[in-house]
Amino acid sequence: FGDLYIFFNELILRHHRISINVNLIQNNSFCEKCLFPEWTQHFMMQLTRNLNPKHNFTDARKLYRQDNGYPNNRPKEHWVDVIGIKNKRRSKKCTINFWINSKIMKNFIDKLWVMPLVILISMTCNSCKNNDDYSTIIQNQDRLLEKHTVMSSGHPIALWEKKTVNPKGYILFVHGRTWSGIPDFDLQVEGEELSLMDGMVENGYTTYAVDLRGYGATPRDSSEWLSPSVAVKDILTVLEWISEENEESKVHLFGWSMGSTLSILTAQNSKSDHIASLALFGFWKDLDDIIPNDPNDIQLVKRVNTVAHAAGDFITPSSISQNAINTFVKVALESDPIRVDWRNTSEYNAIDPSRIAIPVIVLQGEHDPIAPTARQAKLFTRLKTADKSWVVISGGDHAAFLEKPREHFIISYTNFIDRFN
Repeated sequence: FGDLYIFFNELILRHHRISINVNLIQNNSFCEKCLFPEWTQHFMMQLTRNLNPKHNFTDARKLYRQDNGYPNNRPKEHWVDVIGIKNKRRSKKCTINFWINSKIMKNFIDKLWVMPLVILISMTCNSCKNNDDYSTIIQNQDRLLEKHTVMSSGHPIALWEKKTVNPKGYILFVHGRTWSGIPDFDLQVEGEELSLMDGMVENGYTTYAVDLRGYGATPRDSSEWLSPSVAVKDILTVLEWISEENEESKVHLFGWSMGSTLSILTAQNSKSDHIASLALFGFWKDLDDIIPNDPNDIQLVKRVNTVAHAAGDFITPSSISQNAINTFVKVALESDPIRVDWRNTSEYNAIDPSRIAIPVIVLQGEHDPIAPTARQAKLFTRLKTADKSWVVISGGDHAAFLEKPREHFIISYTNFIDRFN
């Protein structure tokens, strides 16, 4: 998990306790606090609900205290503890204890939850820097694609990362209305280089792509809706996480299509202290148009995405190979089979470029019908910042960084953000 290697030595099941002995080897500093993240308690809530739906996490703790007492030498608020940490250069030995009511323990064993628990506990050891993250790594093309889970108001947000050594800076990509982070920003096509994440890694940047609620690897929340204000809150949380993971470095925020309107709303938020620059590509909103409020009887649709939807952004003839289109369609439909339902889109009326004081680059595809020149002009001229650029990508459309103008796109973006690291 990231720079951490975990070796399981022993698993002990006792009457009221699960003990897991592990060896940890990692490049980063290690501390006991990393084993007490907030999401660990969230996981234990889910565990107890699955083991015994009649009891929640709090009930389980009460049951333990009533039935079995509580160890006198441990703080009552610690239901999870760590003992016996021994430093040996980069190798650490520790025991993780989960104190569990005996009835729940029996149910635990009966339902064979041991291995999922072992795996998820190991994820809590991944980072001392942030308590809301766990990570997995998969091989994607010739670079490692790492998946983090960042908790935002108790909801898991999937965040994808591709690293470079000694990065010049850090970029967060925010996807558009229909597709999630991987098909949009890390498309892998045999014999072609189309991944924007890979392109920026080659130019010296560590890159991240977020899956907003309901997209890709991030589940819908209990409401099953997404709104601009909720998305902005999640983006702010992810920006803060990236900054904390990278020695408080500021992050270049890049928004595509609907991601561009979410990104500008994020940048004008009073809590947006972690943004180095703002890139807006495919900005679709006419700033003089007012989006109406939702009707009172708005309903969830859960529309199925189609091949036509997936291929719809590729407008310019011969700008992308048919193999690449086919690959995008396959990956997009696998990642996002159901279209996310949005509400309160009238919140986009709050966009106010006069509140944006950070550096901004507006990127426009020459043939992009969704982001015509008149709308870019209104956006650009109303930006408060004097450090702004407007670049038209010749021959490009709404998906220019996946098409023949990809090199022009990457060079233009890199040259702009290189000044603000």
